[in-house]
Amino acid sequence: MVRVLWAKHRRAVRQIVSIPINADEPNLFRHIQRIAELDVIIKRLYEDNVTGKLTDERFVKLSRDYEREQDEQKATIEATRRELKEQERSRANVKSFIAATKKYTDLQELDATVLREFIDKIYVSAVDKNAKTREIKIVYNFIGAFDFQAATEQAKKEKSA
Repeated sequence: MVRVLWAKHRRAVRQIVSIPINADEPNLFRHIQRIAELDVIIKRLYEDNVTGKLTDERFVKLSRDYEREQDEQKATIEATRRELKEQERSRANVKSFIAATKKYTDLQELDATVLREFIDKIYVSAVDKNAKTREIKIVYNFIGAFDFQAATEQAKKEKSA
């Protein structure tokens, strides 16, 4: 009986937030459970108000507080969801990058195919009239824009330390 109720509760919670529940995400599940608990509490408050056990003023205050908490929980869930999606996207990018680099371990010449595989976009700025130079920004597939100067400086610092 308890298992049936628990399964029904999990299904109801999934419908409330419309996201899959993963056992590896205990904080997310905790927030989802709290939303379901708050729904039950708000329903009981309403029933207590209707039966006269609770004054209208008290009902408004309590329901407002619980609804505010529920909104905060939903915002936390949404932020966690975005973070989990970003982590998954990052993992996929790393796997794709590794697969692409394995294909080109013995690269003899750089051609358009290789460039398209590793480079997403190239931005070229307007000409600096004083120095007659242009700033070029390369956005790579899988890792995005990469600052080689900063990486080189950091590597030098780490090497000297």
